[in-house]
Amino acid sequence: MIPGETVASGAPHPGTDLMVLKSNAGYYLGYLDTDGLPYSRETDYFESKPSAELALDEINKTIAAGSDPRRLAFVR
Repeated sequence: MIPGETVASGAPHPGTDLMVLKSNAGYYLGYLDTDGLPYSRETDYFESKPSAELALDEINKTIAAGSDPRRLAFVR
């Protein structure tokens, strides 16, 4: 990963919520820009939407606990 490639590594925050997104490669967690277009991919790909949703829940819990979500294995 290149520094600044993701919001977690320094790219400007687009002002939207982290969410489950889908591409031809699979499901991932990322941000949309204010126009609703994909902005960044913050995680590795997941095989299913439910597994991506569980990862999003884990990130949200980690943030709520005051920890850095970049410590999670699937975060880029």
